[in-house]
Amino acid sequence: MRLRSSAYVPPSQYSLKAEARLVEVEVVVRDPRGHTVGGMTRDDFEVEDGGKKREITAFTAATSTPPAPASASAVSPAAAAAVPTPAASRIPPRFLGLLFDDLNMGPGDLIPARKAAKKFVAQGLSAGDQAGIFFLSRGQVLPFTADTAKLNDALDRLTVAPRNPVLPRCPNLTAYDAYVIANRQDATLLPVKVAEAMQCGFCQPRDRRCSSKVEDLATQVWGEVKFLSLNSLAAMKSTVDFMAKLPGKRVLLIASSGFLSGTLEPEREEIVDHALRGGVVINSLDAKGLYVQDSGVSNAGMNVRSVIARQNQGTRAQWDSNDTMAILSASTGGLFFHDNNDLELGFRELGLAPEFSYSLAFTPPGAPDGKYHNLKVRLKGSGHHTVQARPGYFAAIIPAAPPPIERRIDQEVLAAGTRDEVPVHISATPGKMPAGEPALRVVLHVDVPHLQFANRFGVRTQILTVIAALFDDAGGFVAGKEGEITFNLKENTFNLLNGGMDASLTVAAPAGKYRLRGVVQDGNEGKLTASSQTVEIVM
Repeated sequence: MRLRSSAYVPPSQYSLKAEARLVEVEVVVRDPRGHTVGGMTRDDFEVEDGGKKREITAFTAATSTPPAPASASAVSPAAAAAVPTPAASRIPPRFLGLLFDDLNMGPGDLIPARKAAKKFVAQGLSAGDQAGIFFLSRGQVLPFTADTAKLNDALDRLTVAPRNPVLPRCPNLTAYDAYVIANRQDATLLPVKVAEAMQCGFCQPRDRRCSSKVEDLATQVWGEVKFLSLNSLAAMKSTVDFMAKLPGKRVLLIASSGFLSGTLEPEREEIVDHALRGGVVINSLDAKGLYVQDSGVSNAGMNVRSVIARQNQGTRAQWDSNDTMAILSASTGGLFFHDNNDLELGFRELGLAPEFSYSLAFTPPGAPDGKYHNLKVRLKGSGHHTVQARPGYFAAIIPAAPPPIERRIDQEVLAAGTRDEVPVHISATPGKMPAGEPALRVVLHVDVPHLQFANRFGVRTQILTVIAALFDDAGGFVAGKEGEITFNLKENTFNLLNGGMDASLTVAAPAGKYRLRGVVQDGNEGKLTASSQTVEIVM
């Protein structure tokens, strides 16, 4: 008997039927000062698909309401009601994921980034926005919400979780040194480190194998750094995949100090591929700000050549550590905020929906070929405005296949009635996650003697699928868990469970009142038990 569980997101209750070949491009136009420009029309734009002009067949101009300033509370309700509504259409609800790279940020970068993020959410999100908090080390720590108090509480839990490799001090090898030597990026660096190794005692003077020893050491260090970078990229891809399932517009804002990702281009491109296919725009913020070269490195064995090599290297290590952020943003139509210590400005520019934006659509000729196509959106006529748009799209081949089979258990999660076909009782109590975050412990009491089993070679078998989902007062999904309880009971074990057994799922969510929808499905006959109850999660 075993229980396994994973995060649960119900299928969307809404479906959008459109021509599969229609390509939609979100566009933002900015003036030389970086401000968004409104008032554009279809005739102001032209679109090139693979170098060929395409006719814009659909066009929408949208406006976003910026957060009200702090003094807005002094405005009377009557005056506020008198403000006219702009003629341009409002943008649909938008999901903003705030992903903090707590694995690669030190306290000197993380603390200012956290402070800037708290100020950003305290000033309020754009109208219709919901934000969710993700930590690279732990995944989602706060479901999407517009509640600034809950967002601030989640940000208060952000701390560094570094998993940095131990770097050798004799010879002095930085992560970037190891990358350069292991991948033969600069032939002049290895002799410098060999001289250091002989000077500090890592090698004996005139040791002919010293070069190989230093190269082996660099390869070992780079292997550790590469492993950590792979973990960081995998966590980013997981966040992108999670957001791709959400309805509406999806923007992921990554705040990071960066990490080396050279030789990991396939993994990086996989994130871009998933983001483009899932319609996720990635904005990146370099938490280092304006970088000042660190002089606090070990001087074991360092000589004049070492100092010259370090000076020649300059800030290349910091630039290369930004590659992932720069590429993810540029490849998905997002922005990269860097070389600026004003992180509050960075969060505003990257996190707020643009005040003015445009949606262009065209229909490419021919059948989809499954390939990536380059896109170019331009403004007609002269001017100094810049255009922000994704640089390409995948012409996905959609096979002729029957529609996906809807699971009865998913339908029951979204329903409101009660079923009692499986002998399982569902209850709930407040709980905590391992790190102390508020959660709900959903307890399932299985009446084993009355459960229907299949008998296979004298073993009673059954698989119960369990879903616990939390909904807010408006009926919006907040968080959920799906689990499977697998039974393979011999007769003696079955007899020991005459009084039944308990299993539990823990669902993390902010403190508050929710509607818990619990559903259990019998894997042998498909029978269902479902119930709803009001629950409260406490801090």
